[in-house]
Amino acid sequence: MKKNTLLYIIIILLLGFNGYFVATQFKKPPPRNKRGGPDVFITKELNFDENQMAQFDLLFEPHDNKMRALSRQKRELKDQLFKMMFQEDVPQTRIDAILEEIGQNEQERDRQVFQHFREVRKICNESQRKKFEKLVVGALHRNGPGPGPPPRQ
Repeated sequence: MKKNTLLYIIIILLLGFNGYFVATQFKKPPPRNKRGGPDVFITKELNFDENQMAQFDLLFEPHDNKMRALSRQKRELKDQLFKMMFQEDVPQTRIDAILEEIGQNEQERDRQVFQHFREVRKICNESQRKKFEKLVVGALHRNGPGPGPPPRQ
């Protein structure tokens, strides 16, 4: 009987641990602003006050939704393009048309980022604008081309 009691205790403990791990494994990720995305980085670096944060939140969500939609569209276009690689006799005009759409998508993404940054800049006070400009220029240089010869002047 004592052997069975010990087994029951071990089984109950194991079930408890499994329940805990299953519950924590399927827990929802924290909201975007808790994870530290670019929105959190910008607002933290610029020390936005509550009023500025409210204005920024009104700008960020629509911008983020547009950017996500453009990213999905770009992914779909690239999927179409690379599926053609495995087909015989794909007209060059069709390939060029998809490449043109991808280019237009990139252009729209850049336009959206540009407009968003202009709107964010309007929220900033004078000292924040200087810091914001440094952040944007730094981000542009990090995302630019890799090492190579310096640009001509």
